[in-house]
Amino acid sequence: MNPLNPTQRDTLFEALRTLEENLRVVDSLLHSDSSRSLLVSQGQIRQDRMARLRYMVRHSLAEVGRLSEQFDLQSRLRSSPNPVGVLLQDCRSQLMDCYGDNLKGYGAIDPATVESLDATIDRLTRTVIELVEMVQPKDDTPSQS
Repeated sequence: MNPLNPTQRDTLFEALRTLEENLRVVDSLLHSDSSRSLLVSQGQIRQDRMARLRYMVRHSLAEVGRLSEQFDLQSRLRSSPNPVGVLLQDCRSQLMDCYGDNLKGYGAIDPATVESLDATIDRLTRTVIELVEMVQPKDDTPSQS
């Protein structure tokens, strides 16, 4: 028998779901290679703290898992838009602004640069479109004849 009533369980579920989601983002950021990144945070974490931070994030994720089991908290489908798809669609929109013709609005740009840049933007845009298609939910149920 679960010692929590439904409202208490829902409150615990939401707090743990939010914590898990944010810890996974932090974990991803801690494992990214900032040496080749365009985004470098001003408040970079000191290297001597990285191992401890990674351990604490993983330990906390394990604690979330244990609490979920202890109180029989079940995974729930989120009815909100796919966050990965939303992020990727935003990237696609931003890439569209980087075509040479669009950049000309900010000043002159060499035609050779436009050609090279547009080719790369095309490749990146096609990749983003493919990624969006991959993460979109599809009905994979075979049709019955």
